[in-house]
Amino acid sequence: MPSTLIFLLGAALLLLVAPLLLARAPWVVRYPRLALITWYGDLALGLFLTLIGLLSAVLFGTGVLSRGNAVDQAVDVAIAWAGLAAFGIAIAVLLSAADRQAQSADEQLTAHHSKRRWRWRRTVVLHIVNDPEPIACVLSGSRPTIMVTSAMRTALTTEQLEAVIAHEYAHIRHRHATLTRVAALNAAVLPKSLPAGRELARATALLIELAADDVAARRAGSDNLAQALIVIGKKTRNPAMRFRAERIQQIGRSRGRLRPLPRSLQLGL
Repeated sequence: MPSTLIFLLGAALLLLVAPLLLARAPWVVRYPRLALITWYGDLALGLFLTLIGLLSAVLFGTGVLSRGNAVDQAVDVAIAWAGLAAFGIAIAVLLSAADRQAQSADEQLTAHHSKRRWRWRRTVVLHIVNDPEPIACVLSGSRPTIMVTSAMRTALTTEQLEAVIAHEYAHIRHRHATLTRVAALNAAVLPKSLPAGRELARATALLIELAADDVAARRAGSDNLAQALIVIGKKTRNPAMRFRAERIQQIGRSRGRLRPLPRSLQLGL
């Protein structure tokens, strides 16, 4: 029984306490990719320790590993059954949340189906949409799509728009949509009274944007990206864009030779 409790206590610290500490770490804004690796590594290790703890409870409770006293075995059996029940509930919640996310993705794709202009480029699609709102985003699917509105194209210079496309391409290349889904599912599974799930979802939403900014700055230039963010911020009245622009200008992620976009996503091709 002591080993079972140690595993479960370690899992609780990693899953419930460590996220709160990471959320307050001052270095995560400057190094968002490292923060994401640390955060999700912590999540994976916590889940691993949880499984090991439940397996230990089953083996000790059934006497496979030890023939301890009856009280210890009863406690291990209770832990094992409680863990299996929680696991079953978590699977049900995950399936429900995954179904809602799939429906949301289908609705996004359908919403722009009638007014699209496609440019098929290998595994990524550049989608130009006639819309008065300056928007650029990624639509996930079997063939990921970068969607840019006509208003965005008009508001920015070619260099600035390529920086925006580089930002969205970074989301695809580094599978940020998967991280967002994992964070949403984690928040759905954990009780709402525990802040760890909300903190992971909130931090993921911020850090993937900052990480994509860093990649875009290296590909298209930090000045081009910063100016694009400032323009978008003014158009959308979003003060977060100016914060991101100032961050990119301060840390200068484009030092050294630029890494341009793949030719398939460069404008005018």
